[in-house]
Amino acid sequence: MSPSGAETCSTPGLAESGSQSKDHWADPKSLSPTLWAYMSYRLLRIALEVGEGRGIQPSDEYDARHYSAAAVYADVLVTEDRGFSKICEKLEGTDLEIIGLLELHARVEAMFKRAGIRPRPVEEKVHDSEH
Repeated sequence: MSPSGAETCSTPGLAESGSQSKDHWADPKSLSPTLWAYMSYRLLRIALEVGEGRGIQPSDEYDARHYSAAAVYADVLVTEDRGFSKICEKLEGTDLEIIGLLELHARVEAMFKRAGIRPRPVEEKVHDSEH
């Protein structure tokens, strides 16, 4: 501690410059984006439990893991879980698009159409369980 009673900075580089500014600190989001997304989800979930009285769900931990993987490594998250998607939509700092299965189906169908591919009807597909 300094004579004034305030703690001094012991981080190399900061101590020499005499600066205790956080400008030189590493951005935690860039150090571990998956952990950042996970903690962001969990903190928002806690805020919703306390602030809006939403109950704790058995799937909360899995939802946090699902979101943290998608937010960092995917462009689109596909889910039919409305509660989960509402929470994801409230989180900032990602360009993650949240869609349902019908939207995914429409996009895949449009992609096939643009590529000139006609998907086989379901009855033409060969299933391993039949052979």
